[in-house]
Amino acid sequence: MVTSLFLTMVNGASEGHLEVGKLWIGPAISNYGYMGVFEFPGGAKDFYIIEQSSFFSAVINGDEHVLYGGTLGNELDFGWQNADGKYENWQSFGDDIGQTYLTASSDFSNSTDGDLQIDLTTSVHAFNHPLYDDFVIVEHTFTNTGTGTITEFYYGSHLPVDMGASGISYKDLDDYGEHDSISGLTYMYDDDGDDGLTPYYTGQVLLGVNQGNSLDTSAVWTTALFYQMVNPIAGKDDMLNKIKNGITETTGAPGPWSILNAAGPYSIAPGQSITFTMAVVYGEGLSGILSNVYAARKIAAYNFVIPLDETPPPVPVITDINVASRVIELEWISDLSSDFLQYNIYKSDVSTVGPWTLIEETVDSKYIDIGQSGFPLYYTITAVDIDGNETGLWGKANRTLDAVRPLGKAVTSLGEVLVVPNPYLGGANWETYDYENRLYFTQLPEKCTIYIYNLMGDLVKRLPHNLIGDNTMDGSGDESWDLLSQNRQTIASGMYLFRAVAENGDETSGKFVIVKGQR
Repeated sequence: MVTSLFLTMVNGASEGHLEVGKLWIGPAISNYGYMGVFEFPGGAKDFYIIEQSSFFSAVINGDEHVLYGGTLGNELDFGWQNADGKYENWQSFGDDIGQTYLTASSDFSNSTDGDLQIDLTTSVHAFNHPLYDDFVIVEHTFTNTGTGTITEFYYGSHLPVDMGASGISYKDLDDYGEHDSISGLTYMYDDDGDDGLTPYYTGQVLLGVNQGNSLDTSAVWTTALFYQMVNPIAGKDDMLNKIKNGITETTGAPGPWSILNAAGPYSIAPGQSITFTMAVVYGEGLSGILSNVYAARKIAAYNFVIPLDETPPPVPVITDINVASRVIELEWISDLSSDFLQYNIYKSDVSTVGPWTLIEETVDSKYIDIGQSGFPLYYTITAVDIDGNETGLWGKANRTLDAVRPLGKAVTSLGEVLVVPNPYLGGANWETYDYENRLYFTQLPEKCTIYIYNLMGDLVKRLPHNLIGDNTMDGSGDESWDLLSQNRQTIASGMYLFRAVAENGDETSGKFVIVKGQR
């Protein structure tokens, strides 16, 4: 079933966002030549790319012009945004569930940079489909609205990359960059993968150029340049030199590199348009990112319509999540296609980005699960057709981004209190989603007080449970601790002791271990 496209108006063109596939971008996707930040996988809070910036240069009536999107362009005083006189809002032709398709236009005719008679239309495409969700495709269509031919026209993209999961110190110092002449991809990767925490490669590829007839997929970057931001672009002449640099195959050494690609030169006659189609691509390892490059080329060749024999049913949309003690009930809606087969329900007990385990295949739009008190759970729901085509795992609409946490019932008498997780293994890159910086005491009576001590016997924290001072007061048998002391200071790794005292004076004690930065 082909996803229907419909027109809606969204926020100003500097405020677009993509949250349908595995690669998320926002809160700034602009038709001013920049977009960011890039989150991969979406929801992981890992930002390998903060901002992608597009640029172009042209000779008009003997004058050489350069316009650059994003922060750098504004700093160098040849900013794309400053030159655009329209400031048009995005128009969205996608449903932002199975597909996002944004478009907006710019007009540089009133630019202070001279006689720049150029109109521009920017389009952005993203998909919630397992074959096409690791990249975002950008089209820039330039139209010569003047009376003279534009010559020496170059188009390109600047990609500053920090390869490394969030929280890794100096993560950009061991990054390598290479250009693959066969695929046309210029990419970067972490030298050692940070012991498995940084498995992804990222880069950008020119998918083709259309000068009025059809997309010429043989067109490739004519410049692939790596440079370090500690030696920033010095001005217009330096920028023009970099645009025309040619192909650099590799950085040769690790470091905080940025990618600069360009394609040209082209000529644009009066009234003529030229479209550049490029993609920012992610993938696991070199083979993974190259596979995704070919997928991006395929969907561009199909004019951004998923082939009919690969089209799954519409994406399910989670509408309700109910938690009653340990019982979790999920509900969702979806427009059933004629070839619909089933829904697949996946679960993770680690984070909102998996790893995922398939736990149920069903035709119902409701699922009931039983969780373990104190442990976070995450779900994503896909739809499958009779040919095996399945929707993507990573969209915002069909995934629980926040932890679903079962609650334990209060016990009638104070016995053995369970601490989960124990040991607490926090990590800089996953900690937010693994345990959300919280540790849980379960199997508590309805009302009690928990005292936490270090091994020296000093009181670290006092936790009232369903008593005055407890912010939750939910009547459950669970109580959480945010790993902050009485003075709101972050606690250190080590062994801790606790004592739980019920209202009737009964008490029990135990111990637990906190280990930070180990994931």
